[in-house]
Amino acid sequence: MLRKLLKYDFRSMGKQFALLWPAALVLALVNRFTLPGNGSGFAGETLGFVAAMTYFGVVVALFVITLIFVIQRFYYGLLGGEGYLMHTLPVKPWQLVASKLICAVVTSLISLVVAFLSMFLLMPISWDKLLTTGTFTALRILVTERPDVLLLAVEILLVFVAALSAGILMVYLAMALGHLFPRNRVAGSVLSFLGINIAVNILMSAAATFIPDVNLDQWLTVQQSAHVSMWLMTLCLAAFAAAFFAGTVAILRRKLNLE
Repeated sequence: MLRKLLKYDFRSMGKQFALLWPAALVLALVNRFTLPGNGSGFAGETLGFVAAMTYFGVVVALFVITLIFVIQRFYYGLLGGEGYLMHTLPVKPWQLVASKLICAVVTSLISLVVAFLSMFLLMPISWDKLLTTGTFTALRILVTERPDVLLLAVEILLVFVAALSAGILMVYLAMALGHLFPRNRVAGSVLSFLGINIAVNILMSAAATFIPDVNLDQWLTVQQSAHVSMWLMTLCLAAFAAAFFAGTVAILRRKLNLE
């Protein structure tokens, strides 16, 4: 059933971003040839300026719409009008939350990838020249001599995905808590989000105070210490994400009020 929920959520994602993602890439490619300074005469400079501002606006809109999409898909899908239908389906609350989370994470990652690709398309430099620069040459040498760099890159990606998931689930939990308020549920969600942030910061500060400073370099090499640190960060973020996920599911299961 989770697969069917994901199909429904990804279909909604496609409707939202089917034009926006290609538009960012196309405008970046257009700006590659029309950037101010590349045009000839006043008309060319004006066209370049308009194209650049349009591209900038699309990229900003990309991130804004992604944020709105993440919030709306959960709020209206599980706490709003669609919630009456979704909660009558023969599925468990954790599946509903998991579907929204997976779709939100994938949408955010695709938006980031599109933004980075658009920046590469925007650069007026050939790929041959780019790959022969000193930076990329040094990177190739580093990868050849230190194969664990690729593993470190994967670990950094895992940390980023864990942090993104924890952030999205924090928003979900805040909206679920705000929905318990009899009135002003949006304000309740905002206050809940601030409260969760304060609680997390207090918890992390307390942990940093009471947990002794362990110097991993005493037992591990510098490379091993870096990998262990990445995994510890991933596990810590995953623990927060699991707590937020469990809290959201518990509210949807026991305290849901769609009135």
